[in-house]
Amino acid sequence: MPELPDVEKFRSYIDSTVLHNKITGFDIFDTRVLQNSSKSTLACRLKSSSLSGTSRCGKYLFIYLSGAASRQST
Repeated sequence: MPELPDVEKFRSYIDSTVLHNKITGFDIFDTRVLQNSSKSTLACRLKSSSLSGTSRCGKYLFIYLSGAASRQST
């Protein structure tokens, strides 16, 4: 578990480097994080979205997206 100053440093780094940039790609190193989804479904939902903001609650870092598709997969 990261220490509190580390989490704040990560938040600050994200805010200063990638905030408001369009997501152009991503990698998944462990497919277990997808649970009942797939990489293609995630790619479809993230297409044309961007990181819109960050917040922190204790040691939890939240990263918000704007423009992410809200479609449910069938």
